[in-house]
Amino acid sequence: MRKIISLSLALLFLFTMLVGCSNMRELPISEEPSTQPSPAPPFAASPIPDESPPPVESTPKVGVSMPTMAFQYWNQIAEGIELVLEECGYEVDLQFGGESEVPLQIAQIQRMIDGGCEVLIIAAIDVETLTEVFGEAKDRGIAVISLDRLIMDSDAVNYYVTFDYYAAGVLQGEYIRDALDLDNTEDSFNIELFFGDPDASSIYHIYNGAMSVLDPYLDSGRLMIPSGQRDMISVSAPWQDAQGIQNAQGRMEDLISSQRYSPRGTKLHAVFCTDFWLSYQIASTLRDAAGYTPGLDFPIIVYMDNNDYYYRMYSSGYYADLDPDTTALLSTLSMSVLFNPNTLASQAAVMADAIIKGEEVPVNDITTYDNRNGLIPSFLCMPERMSKYNYWEHYY
Repeated sequence: MRKIISLSLALLFLFTMLVGCSNMRELPISEEPSTQPSPAPPFAASPIPDESPPPVESTPKVGVSMPTMAFQYWNQIAEGIELVLEECGYEVDLQFGGESEVPLQIAQIQRMIDGGCEVLIIAAIDVETLTEVFGEAKDRGIAVISLDRLIMDSDAVNYYVTFDYYAAGVLQGEYIRDALDLDNTEDSFNIELFFGDPDASSIYHIYNGAMSVLDPYLDSGRLMIPSGQRDMISVSAPWQDAQGIQNAQGRMEDLISSQRYSPRGTKLHAVFCTDFWLSYQIASTLRDAAGYTPGLDFPIIVYMDNNDYYYRMYSSGYYADLDPDTTALLSTLSMSVLFNPNTLASQAAVMADAIIKGEEVPVNDITTYDNRNGLIPSFLCMPERMSKYNYWEHYY
C-alpha cells in the first residue's frame, strides 16, 4: 500500500509540472531582454562549426598601358591614373612598353586580359596593330578606353579620351589675332606656319582650329603669308626627332633667304608652331640667320607643349641659372597651349570608375573621332592657354 501511495504522489507531481510548463508557454513574451543566459535545451545537438572561409569580395582591376617611360608626359599620366584609381579602391596593373616596343605592349595587354582586368586604359604605341588582342578583350566583356592616341580598326574600343586639339588651334589663332590687334588696325602683318607630323590626326584638328580664326584675316590681306605656304601639305612635316628639327631649321633658313626676312628687310611678325623644341629652334634660326634680337621687334612665336617646365622656369626664377643666350631665346616664346597630363589622367580614371560602377560614362563628343570602325564616344579635355605672365594664375 505504501508503494502505491508513493507512486500516486509521484504521478500527481509530474502532472502538475507538465500543466505548469504548458501554462508558461501561453504567457506573453516580455519586450525587455532577459539578463540571464538561456539554458541549452536538454539533449540539444551541438552546432557543427562552418569550416569554410568567409566569402572574399574581389577588388576590381584596371589595366593601364603606357608607351614608354622615356618621356615625362607618359610617366605623369600613368602616375595620375594610378593615384585616382587606387583612391577609388581599385587594383591597378600599370605597364610601360619598354622603349616603345609594340610586341611588348601587346604581350602586356594580353596579360592584363588574362589577369582579370575589367577595364583597359591604353595609350597605344602603334594604333594600327592592336586589333587582334582587343578582339579578345571584347569577347570577355572588357571595356577599352583609348587614351590620347585613337586605336584604329577595332570595334572593341568603347571610349576615347584626348585633348580638344581644334580648341588648341583656336587658342593660338586668337592669341596671334589679339597680339597683332588685327581687328583694330589697317596694317598688314606677315606670318609663317610650322605644323607637325601630317600622319598624326591631331595636327589636322589643330590646323582647322587655327585657320578658323586666321583665314578671314588672310583672305582680307590683313594677314599675309609671303611664302605662299598655307595648305597643310606645305606647312607640315615630322619634327619629333633631331632630324625633323634640323629639317624645320632648314625650312626656316630657306624662308629667311627667299623672303628676305630681317629686322631691316621684310619683317616677319609671327610664327605659328606646334611644338616647343621646334619653336625654340625657329627662334634660334631667326636670331642667327636673320639678325633678330630678342626684344619688342622679335616675331611673335606660339607653340604647344605637354609640360609646364618652361613656365616654371619663367615664374620661379630657375631660368636665371641658364646661360644668357638660352634665357634670351626662351623669352621670345610668346605663348603656349598646355596639354596638361594631369587633366588627361584624371578624366581617364573617372571614365574607368563609371564603367566599373555601371554608371553613365562622361563624354562630350560623339561626332568627331572615327577609328574606321565607327564613331567613338569621346571626352575632349580642354587645353590651357599659358604664358610666362599668367603661370601663377594656373598653378598657385
